[in-house]
Amino acid sequence: MFNFIRNHKAISVIGAINIAVVITVIVVIIIHSTKTATVDIYVAPSSAEITLNGQKYDNLKTHNIAPGEYHVKITMDNMQTEEYDITLETNGFTRVNDYLLDSRGGFDYYLTHPDDVVILTEIAEEDDKKIQSFLSKYEKMASILKALPIKYDSYTEDFSDYIQYNIRQDDRRDCDKVACLIIEDNTGDNKQRAIDKLKELGYNPDDYNITYQYVPLYTSGMNNE
Repeated sequence: MFNFIRNHKAISVIGAINIAVVITVIVVIIIHSTKTATVDIYVAPSSAEITLNGQKYDNLKTHNIAPGEYHVKITMDNMQTEEYDITLETNGFTRVNDYLLDSRGGFDYYLTHPDDVVILTEIAEEDDKKIQSFLSKYEKMASILKALPIKYDSYTEDFSDYIQYNIRQDDRRDCDKVACLIIEDNTGDNKQRAIDKLKELGYNPDDYNITYQYVPLYTSGMNNE
């Protein structure tokens, strides 16, 4: 009888110990799972792929993940890859604010992706001379959009010398520069005059894709009427 009681007590003690161990493990798991670090990912271009320790994370979002050491890799087709290591501390906040350069180490990609230029502007650091130089140049090139249309209309009193043309934006979707322009020449032989006008206003014509169109003021049909 006493042996039975002792055995029963021993089993109860062992059971209690097992339960305590299980509870301890659960508590440790819960405590560990509640330990998080915050990482803010803001990378240009917006379509770049960002991985931390091989796991992909959405761009332009804030993520709560486990603290620890992470290897950051940022990739995109036809762009240079960026890789480096970061440490995410418990309850800490870390930013992955970065940008990719094109395959030649420049910013040509951004010339035709204004939304990504906005991201560049937001993450640019003042001591990053390379990005600041590009943003300054881009701002100057893009400022022409506010100046358009540029109209020129000049004539002598007897209309013996009449010059009329205008420069407007070409909204074509395949524009491969900051802006595509159309020179609409109404009186003929004014292409170079229009280009010189751009230079006079402080713009470099080589920064734009320019199409020339001769659009006479009067057609032969109208003259006959």
